Amino acid sequence: MNAQTNTKKEPLVSIVVPVYNGGVYFETCLNSVLNQTYKNWECIINNNLSEDDTLQVANSYAKKDKRFKVFTNKKFLKMASNWNEGCYKINKASKYLKVLGADDWLFPECIEKTVELMEANPGVGICSSYRLYNLKVDMDGLNIWDGNVYNGKDILYRQLTRTLDISGSNTTVTFAVDHLKKLPRFPKVFDDTTYHEDTELEYEIMNISDVGFVFQILTYTRRHELSDTIRNVFRYHTLFQFDEKVLWQYKGNDRKLNKLYRVARLDYAYYLFYKTITFDRAAVKWHKKYIVRKFTLFEFIAGIITRNKFSKLLTRILRKLFKTHNK
Repeated sequence: MNAQTNTKKEPLVSIVVPVYNGGVYFETCLNSVLNQTYKNWECIINNNLSEDDTLQVANSYAKKDKRFKVFTNKKFLKMASNWNEGCYKINKASKYLKVLGADDWLFPECIEKTVELMEANPGVGICSSYRLYNLKVDMDGLNIWDGNVYNGKDILYRQLTRTLDISGSNTTVTFAVDHLKKLPRFPKVFDDTTYHEDTELEYEIMNISDVGFVFQILTYTRRHELSDTIRNVFRYHTLFQFDEKVLWQYKGNDRKLNKLYRVARLDYAYYLFYKTITFDRAAVKWHKKYIVRKFTLFEFIAGIITRNKFSKLLTRILRKLFKTHNK
């Protein structure tokens, strides 16, 4: 009786699991949801026309627990579109949203600790924590003695200047739905016209809300040879595109961000020049698809002159000589 009463008082949390060919990791993912200490959740499994036993596994969990709800797309969707499709299906009463990778899993206290913090601080629109990234613990950099709640714009600035990273993957963070509703595109959650749509969403919410952080390992992110990160991010060096885009978006009149933006432009211009002359057509094609602001001839020339290996080595030598001379 008491347990039921407590559950009714708990806000509803929607856990969206978009999945395509979940394979050997899928049951571990769903078991981690089932084993949450927090009880008032729904799990939306959005099956993107999987060709393995994903649908059968999903249905077996729905039979086991009615909080699992299984949907299958009528046509195959791109990754971010599948994320959005799952988010469209969450209960209108949901107060919090977590998108969980089908390769990943949650530690048992994940939802409980996250909701506890966010309920105590309604200004928090996004909450992160330490995570286990394969065998490494990351998302560190914050000082536990500063508390659990931070100004979102301050955290965003540290993310942009690469002095902090608590964004992680979708699995790492939880969103307050009321803050997601402030996005002009809502109920679409992710901007599926871009590539690093998960991190860009996190930056958007940081820019308009406070950020919460739980100083515990609450999530696990898996990276393996078939993951999108391995296949595309490292193959095409997509962070060139991401850095240029977000620095342009948030730099305003800030001197440091403007300087970082100019450097990012030159790095990006030289990278595209190098990929062009080495006939890496796949990389050039990828960047032509996602680039927002095309480069001028002057930027290509400046990038070639200043960002090649010889120029970088010469710059490092000159800086060392300058420091030695001024001691």
